[in-house]
Formats: sequence, structure tokens, C-alpha cells
Amino acid sequence: LLFAHNEKKLAIELPLYSEIVINLKIGKRKMEIKSKIMRKYNDKNRFYMGLKFVDITKEDFRFLYEFIYGKKYSIEGEAMWKDI
Repeated sequence: LLFAHNEKKLAIELPLYSEIVINLKIGKRKMEIKSKIMRKYNDKNRFYMGLKFVDITKEDFRFLYEFIYGKKYSIEGEAMWKDI
């Protein structure tokens, strides 16, 4: 997950490789996902953080897979993301 923000304080207080829990809401679905900050960079106006999900339920993974790719989840799809 990549997200952008404009809070310098947040960028400083969350160092690279920190583990955080994010609350993600898509439509009516709410997910709480343990994540790790794997990339950080900024441009003139914003700060960016790339997160890796380190603890996500199978149900949330399937939901996100189908939401992002617009197709049914498959075991081949799961294998593509393991140990990345």
C-alpha cells in the first residue's frame, strides 16, 4: 500500500521499517492490518510511505485481491504474493 500525506511530524515519527497497524475502510468493509513501512520518500508537497502487510486475515486478503484486480481470488494469485 502506498499512501501520501503532508505531515512532516508524521514522516519523522514513523521511521523506515516501523511496524504499524492501519485501519482500512473500503465501502462498508473495515480491516485492521498490521503493516511495516518499507519505503519512504517525499517531493515538494508531500511525504509518501510504502507499506507491506505483515499480518492480514485470509478473508481481508481475498477481499483486497478481488477489489484491486476485479476478478475472483485464486490460489495462484495468493502464491504470487507470498514472501514478497
